[in-house]
Amino acid sequence: MVPLHVRLLGSIAAAVFALALSGPVSAFEKYLPEKTEVVVGMNVRQIIESPPIKKYGPALMAEFWFKFLVLTNKEGFKALIEGNPGVFQKDKAKAGEQLAIMAEYGAGLVIAGPLDGRDEDALVIIQGKFEPEKVREIVRFADSTRFLGLSVTTQKVGEREVYEVVPPQIGAKGLFVAVADSQHILLAESKEWILASLADSTSNAKPRFNDRLQTLLGKVDRTQSAWMVAAPVKDLQLEEVTAGIRIDSDIRMEVNVVAKSAVEAQAIAQEATTGLGQLGGVLKDLAREFPELSPLVTLPEAAKVTQEGKAVHLSAQIAAPVVEDVLKLVAKERP
Repeated sequence: MVPLHVRLLGSIAAAVFALALSGPVSAFEKYLPEKTEVVVGMNVRQIIESPPIKKYGPALMAEFWFKFLVLTNKEGFKALIEGNPGVFQKDKAKAGEQLAIMAEYGAGLVIAGPLDGRDEDALVIIQGKFEPEKVREIVRFADSTRFLGLSVTTQKVGEREVYEVVPPQIGAKGLFVAVADSQHILLAESKEWILASLADSTSNAKPRFNDRLQTLLGKVDRTQSAWMVAAPVKDLQLEEVTAGIRIDSDIRMEVNVVAKSAVEAQAIAQEATTGLGQLGGVLKDLAREFPELSPLVTLPEAAKVTQEGKAVHLSAQIAAPVVEDVLKLVAKERP
């Protein structure tokens, strides 16, 4: 998926989050298509209001957001961002204002898809409390003014409207957007995923995705900063995966895997241990280039991988002083 920000997400944080009215949101599960095998959730407000992000978030956004967009986005949006430096600006005060808006109004973000899917096979659900008519007003404005060169087309799907937003570059792929209801906005690169999501939601029957995933979603702690559940339908190794990250003064992570057998679990545990060793090497290389990351080098050594029968458990923690030191250096703030 393509994250649009600074005023393009100041038009989707003012057209998504800033459109939102504070209040609880309903369950998103009814919008998950039948092929869904993995769901990732982000607790937007909890992340933004956590101590380290509250303290260093504006400086990090001002310093790195533009670079992050250029690094991660596809060619069409990369050219769009580079061609509009006055819009995608580096401004700590404005970054702080945008974070405050998201913390006040943002509820959550959910990403769903098949476990081995392509980018096109992913559905993003933005949770809040929205005014659909205001969304339509913003779409009409973007279409009539050709905001940043974007073209917008509208298609009717029953009583709902689906918008295709395409950047100006020749051959660039668009992003499909739909206001599912007053509490959910859907985004996907694939129109089929949007249509499947809307179609499945119209039924009063139970969700159509697999039962094991439904059970995991019922048990996951959604107060965490981020969480993930996965239940592949056809997989020779895995039955289910759950993971969670909680950002406070420190950062804690846990991953739990249930394999098809104890033999498979042993192989997964070994792969995790090997992966941690490789991560340590990567962090050492990064620290040579970016000394501010040096406090992170020993973290993989402190992570724990354990196996019991078919279950594998991984836990890791970044202590509060390490979080503080790294963010202070990365954000280029001095005592």
